[in-house]
Amino acid sequence: MSALKRRTEVRQAEIAQAAWGSSPRGDEGLSVAAVGREIGIVPSGIYRHYRNKTAMLDAILDFIHQRFDANVQTALATDGDAMTACTRS
Repeated sequence: MSALKRRTEVRQAEIAQAAWGSSPRGDEGLSVAAVGREIGIVPSGIYRHYRNKTAMLDAILDFIHQRFDANVQTALATDGDAMTACTRS
């Protein structure tokens, strides 16, 4: 596996996003090897950015929180009420 070298913050975000998408059963289903394959790095490379699976799970929660906040801000910026916004689509 030969992934491009990235800053730690960027790689951590990639790992968190990949872990979120590949772990449907929480920490039991979280596979460091699967996350590594998805982003193109060896599993040991993940541990350069996160101490353990618990730290990765914390990063997933932060990732979800950021996405939720972004969606809320988008909704708040929409003119009208929620029902109006939903019927425009």
